Amino acid sequence: MPAALILALAGLGALVAWQPLLWTTLAVGFLAGPHNLMEARYLLGRLPRRAGKLRFFMGLSALGVLSIGCLSLYLAYTDNPYSLRIWATLLLLWVGSLLLLRSREHPRRNWPWVEPVVFLLCGWIWLSPVSFALSLVLFHPLMAILVLGRELHFYRRPERAYYRPFLGAVAGGLVVLLLTLGLHPSPAPSAFNNLVVIHGPTLPFLAVHTYLEIVHYAIWILLLPALAASTRRGRLEVYPVLRNAPRRLWAARAFLGAGLLVSALLWWGFAVDFEFTRDLYFQVAIFHVLVEFPFLIRTI
Repeated sequence: MPAALILALAGLGALVAWQPLLWTTLAVGFLAGPHNLMEARYLLGRLPRRAGKLRFFMGLSALGVLSIGCLSLYLAYTDNPYSLRIWATLLLLWVGSLLLLRSREHPRRNWPWVEPVVFLLCGWIWLSPVSFALSLVLFHPLMAILVLGRELHFYRRPERAYYRPFLGAVAGGLVVLLLTLGLHPSPAPSAFNNLVVIHGPTLPFLAVHTYLEIVHYAIWILLLPALAASTRRGRLEVYPVLRNAPRRLWAARAFLGAGLLVSALLWWGFAVDFEFTRDLYFQVAIFHVLVEFPFLIRTI
C-alpha cells in the first residue's frame, strides 16, 4: 500500500504541475459538492446528543462561525485597507478562545503557549495581512490531514500504521510537483482563494494549493468514509444528536437536501460561467472552513 500511495501522489503532483488551471477547475467542479456532503455527515456524527458541559464551547463555536463567516462576505466587497487585518484578528482571537476552553477541561491539556502564539500571529497579520491570508489558504487543506490523523489515533485504528507513510507520500508528491514546475515558473492568471482575490499569483502557489486541495477532497470523500462509520450511515436517525429529536432530524434533512440542490446549481453555474461561480463558491465556502476549527480542536 505505501508504494502504491507514493506512486499515486507523485503522479498527482506531476499532473497538477502539468496543468494546474485544468486540475483546479476539475477539482472544484466535480469534488467540492461531494466533499461538503461527506464532511457534513462526518461532523453530524461527532456532535453529542446533549450539549451538557460543552454548551458554552458549542455556543461560542456557532457564534464564531456565523459572525466571522458573515463578516467575511461583507468585507469581500469593501475597499477598507484594514478589512483583512480585522477579519483575521477576529478569527485568531476566536480560535484562541476555543483552545483556552479546551485546555481548561483537563490538567494534561495545560497549554501556556496559546496566548503568546495568538498574539504573535496577530502581530504578523497587522504587519503582512496578505502573507497571512495566503498561509491560511494553504493551511486549510492540511486540516483534513490533521482530522484523519486524530481519527486514527482517537479510535486506535489499525490503519494508523499507514499514517506516517501517507504524510511522507503527500510531501513526496509536493516535491515532484515543484520539481516538475521548474526553477523559473511563469505567472499564472489571477486566481481566487478562500479569503481574497490575488491578482497574478505565481504558478507554484496555484499548483501547490490545487494539489493540497485535491488531497483534502480525497480524504473527505474516500479515506474518512472508509474509516469513520458516521460518514457512511444511511439513515440520519442513528446519529446521536438526531436520535429521538424530530425537529433536529427535520432540520438535518432539510440542510442536506439544500446541500444537494446547491451542488446541482454549482455544476450548472460552472457550465454557464465558471469564474463567477468559482468566486461565489469560495466566498460561501468560508463557513465550512470555519466549522472545521472547533471540531479539530475537540480532537486534541
